Amino acid sequence: MGKHKNNYKSKNGRYYVLKGSNAVMIAYNWDQANECFRKYICSPKRQISHCSYLDAQHDALNHLREIAPGLPIPLELPLGRIITVRSLMQQYLGNTEV
Repeated sequence: MGKHKNNYKSKNGRYYVLKGSNAVMIAYNWDQANECFRKYICSPKRQISHCSYLDAQHDALNHLREIAPGLPIPLELPLGRIITVRSLMQQYLGNTEV
């Protein structure tokens, strides 16, 4: 991991993984996580707090593998960005078209 340069680092040492039925996001602070799950992704029950960036990455990537079986999953997810199954499908189809 380390391909993406994340400009945001958690100020309180916590990272929040928000898991939706067709999306995932790693938030770098509580305010961002709170706003995201209210507006876009999921209920608070599907928001998991991690003390380490690597644990948050692992959890988020595992969730993507569950909701997008058969699609190529990135090695690392950017902080603060919603990754949807649709965006993965578009990338996959864009990379495989002749």
